[in-house]
Amino acid sequence: MSERKSIPTILYVLKITLPLLVICSVTAAAVSLVYAFTYKKAEQNMNVLEQSAISGIFGKNIECTGESNLSGGNSVIYRISRSGESVGYSVKTTVAGFGGDMEILVGYGNDLAIIGISVLSHSETPGLGDRIDGEYKNQYIGKKGELALGTDIDAIVGSTISSSALISAVNTATAELTATIGGTK
Repeated sequence: MSERKSIPTILYVLKITLPLLVICSVTAAAVSLVYAFTYKKAEQNMNVLEQSAISGIFGKNIECTGESNLSGGNSVIYRISRSGESVGYSVKTTVAGFGGDMEILVGYGNDLAIIGISVLSHSETPGLGDRIDGEYKNQYIGKKGELALGTDIDAIVGSTISSSALISAVNTATAELTATIGGTK
């Protein structure tokens, strides 16, 4: 008798799982297709955002060339020049924040002092952690070397993780820039 019960059970399971398998496969194919068509445009938009952020830090009429990252880190380092003369460096790096990854662009003068920070993307809590993308960044300007939260930089009240993530990104960018350019300033 158990054989008779197992056949309807198997058919019942197949009746439910096969349509679900088809629906999931079609959905996965649709998502993959949309990604394939939009990936290049999203990459172009990110490049435009990066160039705009670099121009916001260094001003107009600049040339931006990629610099190899000899330190082996994940940051992207750019040499910034105007009329053929070096005006500094820009480093793009990513760190984990409270709400997800934060992508930060840090601008440095030739003396490796920070001249500006741009937050390219973040998922921090609105009204708390997202304040890293406002006036808060200005306290970094003019600072050099490794920075400490509470000593060199004040944290945002109620948003210590976001503040720590930003300072971590800046310290990572500074370390990788210093390791990459070394004595070639």
